[in-house]
Amino acid sequence: MELDELRRAALEFVALTNQMLGAAQSGLWDVFLDVHATREQQMAVLEREAGTTLLRKLPELRPDFEQALETSLHIDELARARRDDLGDNLASFQAQRRLHSVYR
Repeated sequence: MELDELRRAALEFVALTNQMLGAAQSGLWDVFLDVHATREQQMAVLEREAGTTLLRKLPELRPDFEQALETSLHIDELARARRDDLGDNLASFQAQRRLHSVYR
């Protein structure tokens, strides 16, 4: 892969990370999952083409990837909160089902 193509792929990865954050912040978890799958494919391309040398080949992208890392940490926080909400909803639903089955 040419250096310009690698740069475009790396910037696409960063853009996808930002799209994931937007989807998570908006509660659009289906969109989030679609973008995440696309980002994972982009990550595979970057790993295959550059591996651990990406930022040595394109040092000007370091700030972009540092920001993407911070964004990923924020995404993790939002995903954890969503998981906790879903767990609470599931527990409530299970309690309702138990009550319903007791009073049949």
